Amino acid sequence: MRDLDIPADVIKEFRLDQYLISQYDGRRYYAINSSTGVIESRNTIDYDTMGRTKFLMLKIVAVDVDGQKESTTLNITIMDVDDLPPRFLRKPCDDVTTTCDVTLYAAEIDRHFQMMELSISTTSQEC
Repeated sequence: MRDLDIPADVIKEFRLDQYLISQYDGRRYYAINSSTGVIESRNTIDYDTMGRTKFLMLKIVAVDVDGQKESTTLNITIMDVDDLPPRFLRKPCDDVTTTCDVTLYAAEIDRHFQMMELSISTTSQEC
């Protein structure tokens, strides 16, 4: 956050102020360098443990040498990524040397006819 028309030494400090709605306030996850304005995460952000709030807001304030303040809001959307390895839910399948039955269902629907036909087949596979 820097205005190229103004020399860098005119900005006295950068800071994060409390966002109006506290549940979206991102200050618990992010910090700002008061002299450079660089924003960095404080710790790892885990989508799965954030609860219902999947986006955060940062109210960024710049203060010049005369004490004049200007602020903007940065909206951050937390995206989910597959960060957990796959695992079997059935206990006998936990051991890689154990063979267990996994039932697969395949369905085909022909949408070209008024009357839809649904055929389901099952197969077993090894884990």
